[in-house]
Amino acid sequence: MRVAFVQKDPMPDPALMMLGAAAMFRGHECEVFIPAAERDLAAALRRFSPAAVVFMPTTGFEAWALEQARQLKAMTGGAPNLFFGAHASDHPELARQDGVDLVMVGDPETTLPEILFKIFKERDLPGTSGTVALGPDGGLITGPERAFVDDLDTLPLPDPEIYRRYAFVQKQRTLAFAVGRGVFENTHAGFRIGHQELARRFRPARRHSVAEAIQRLNLLL
Repeated sequence: MRVAFVQKDPMPDPALMMLGAAAMFRGHECEVFIPAAERDLAAALRRFSPAAVVFMPTTGFEAWALEQARQLKAMTGGAPNLFFGAHASDHPELARQDGVDLVMVGDPETTLPEILFKIFKERDLPGTSGTVALGPDGGLITGPERAFVDDLDTLPLPDPEIYRRYAFVQKQRTLAFAVGRGVFENTHAGFRIGHQELARRFRPARRHSVAEAIQRLNLLL
């Protein structure tokens, strides 16, 4: 099955590259689409014919992603729009927005393949573990919590090939790389926060082992 990642800026994103690699490892085809770099985005998406469209908006660009999601519904034949990332995980109520079919919360590398399997089997997507969707009554359907990937070394190597449509992206001499996962819940703790709550908010992020991080960097050179 085919997955289209829609991204606003032209910088390769390690989170998208890792999610794309996880899907391609299971036999799916993934490609990034940058609307501003397309002469005819509608035609390009119709040719690609994705089974799902994925957005990872950062805070401040969620309005752009929502507008794109609404417009792309007609271009993709109704392929479900999936949102993920730190902003989507913090704001699962995005599922209430027009154009958003599912919000993937937590690690998406095991969630996306399950969603694609359900699409292939023509099964209902709401209720999938690790997702939030809008129910028929207007309430949110929250699937069972999905376990986090504790050992990041088991995740596939981020694959820059998902940007193969754009030569100007592939020719960039710098490439973002992530050695860990997780964000601070609240970096402005304030003096009234106790030590226990402070420790919870600033809990250590999950990280690759040093040897694995170095090996992955070498493989991308």
